[in-house]
Amino acid sequence: MGRHASARKSFAISTWLISVIAIIALLLVAGSVWLLSSRGGQEGDSSAAADSSQNTAAQTTAPATSVAPPSTESSQSSSAAPTPQAPQDSKATALDTLVLIDTSEAMAPGFESVSAALSGTAQTLGTDGKSVALWNYSSPLSPGATVGYRDNLGFGDGNAVAGTLDRFGTGGVPQTRSAVLAALDSASQRSAESGQDTRVLVVTTGTQQDMDDASFRDALASRKGDSVKLSVVTIGGEKDALLGELADSHAEVTDANDSAALNKALAQATGV
Repeated sequence: MGRHASARKSFAISTWLISVIAIIALLLVAGSVWLLSSRGGQEGDSSAAADSSQNTAAQTTAPATSVAPPSTESSQSSSAAPTPQAPQDSKATALDTLVLIDTSEAMAPGFESVSAALSGTAQTLGTDGKSVALWNYSSPLSPGATVGYRDNLGFGDGNAVAGTLDRFGTGGVPQTRSAVLAALDSASQRSAESGQDTRVLVVTTGTQQDMDDASFRDALASRKGDSVKLSVVTIGGEKDALLGELADSHAEVTDANDSAALNKALAQATGV
């Protein structure tokens, strides 16, 4: 009887221990699971925090891409920069001018138009405060005449030119080279007296050669200096090529009755 009771008691104790051990094992497993999940969450939070910190640092240290506004000094320098000058036109500078007009027979078809255009040019020069002289030339037409050029008006009021031009006739041939040299002598004297540059404006139909090229080139070079300018406007197609080459400016007008072309050539030659 005593042995049987002891056996049952021993069996009951064993069951109790097994239960305790199982519970402890379950608690250990649960604790391990909780510990692992807790550490994983903390590591995730730390990683996110680290990534956030790195992004913030990158944004803080990244160079700015916007352009800074110009400084006051730069703005002032820009506003003080000189304004570009408008390009100058191709016209000459207006000067005291000796007009030398061809009154040979070749000028007859366009003489009225040329006279009107020259009258306007002379008046404009006078308005600009410039003095104007007027000569005409062809070839000797009067008995006893030895030269083909004539000094009609000395340097003075440009308004007087129109009335004198109206009294001119045409005839003879254009002995241009000798007339040009004489006009340059007169212009040089005027320049010396006034202390200002002077221009000779030649309006010609060409040249009845009264001087060979070599002689003309040398004679013109000795008369035309820095203070004396020579402008040539040729009417028609019979131009003096050497005269055009040696002049400071040379324009050609095919038709003297083309007022627009004539006035443009005279304006460019005289600067008015």
